[in-house]
Amino acid sequence: MTSVMMTDVVEHLPPAEEKRIERLLAKARTALVLEHPFIGNVALNLPYIVDYGVKTAATNGKNIRYNPHFVDSLNDEERKFLVAHECLHPMLEHTYRRNGRNHKRWNQAADYVINKLLDDEKIGKMPQGGLLDNNIHQAGGGTTDGIYNILPEPDDDGNNGHGDPLDDCQDGDGSPAEQAQEAAEWKVRVAQAAQAASARGGVGAQQTAARVEAIRNQLLQQQYDYGLKLSGIGDQITLGAIRTGLEADRYVNQLSNTYFTNVARTLAGSPTVIQYGVPA
Repeated sequence: MTSVMMTDVVEHLPPAEEKRIERLLAKARTALVLEHPFIGNVALNLPYIVDYGVKTAATNGKNIRYNPHFVDSLNDEERKFLVAHECLHPMLEHTYRRNGRNHKRWNQAADYVINKLLDDEKIGKMPQGGLLDNNIHQAGGGTTDGIYNILPEPDDDGNNGHGDPLDDCQDGDGSPAEQAQEAAEWKVRVAQAAQAASARGGVGAQQTAARVEAIRNQLLQQQYDYGLKLSGIGDQITLGAIRTGLEADRYVNQLSNTYFTNVARTLAGSPTVIQYGVPA
């Protein structure tokens, strides 16, 4: 299996070059806001930090760190994918619920979930060598916990035949109580973003409200073991809210395209046969 192209380059670039690459990431965030505002709005609210100590990119839920050499090696669509990928780790609470499991194996499982979601939604283009396999995704039930359970344990050299993750999904900072609080805040942030996306599109409000209520109820059930570690329900609940937000984004884009098509047909003297309708 081909691995993601990682860089061991630690040579610091001149400030002007770092600024140029910073603008490339800003362009990717702007594209997400315009094309996929549900994730784009999350991307706008995370700090981005240059870090030559990471090979590609990394997140701990509080910020996104990136190696400028790696970001510069990607094209526009791949950078868009990378930014969305980094946002989805904390959105799916990957940074808060590893709970002592093997770091690389957990990172791989998380990437199989995220890359499938982004590929399905056609958000950017996955960099070459990213972890994407429909059979593995299905065998693991489409959740990080399920996929983790079917992946082999890495050997002493860190290899298990599944290649390298796109990035480094790191554990959140702070005590277990602080991590639990951050995870809860991300849950609410995702639910609110989905609700806003649904309201913006005028569809799915009831479904989203139900998911928000389910999330609130599940917040009462997050305690087990030491009483503060998160359970493995995160993907199943949060993926529902994420998909609702992305569905609303698609519907808004469809309405916009329909509107401009009708304007063009009117100017051309053609009947506007395309109707605006709320999907069932």
